[in-house]
Amino acid sequence: MNLVQAVPRIHIGLETFFSWYMIPVFDEHNTVQGIYIPNFDCTNTIIAERRMRTLRELSHHMIMSSDIDDFLAQSVSALSANETDVPLLVVYK
Repeated sequence: MNLVQAVPRIHIGLETFFSWYMIPVFDEHNTVQGIYIPNFDCTNTIIAERRMRTLRELSHHMIMSSDIDDFLAQSVSALSANETDVPLLVVYK
């Protein structure tokens, strides 16, 4: 079983994600004696996937735009969906 869990690190303002596996530990009689749970930091992967999803949405909205006003509205719509990576968005025309 692979689990991904966000671990808040409020004291330094960073988000971190860890993935872990639950692996049973067997004895010589093939009975479970414990569980080994290794964990891996997958923060970079999760953040990169989220940012790529935002870029895909932005490019999709750019293609669908017919004029500059529509382009700006579509861009704001796509970028405002990811408030974690785009906490402030200012658009000038």
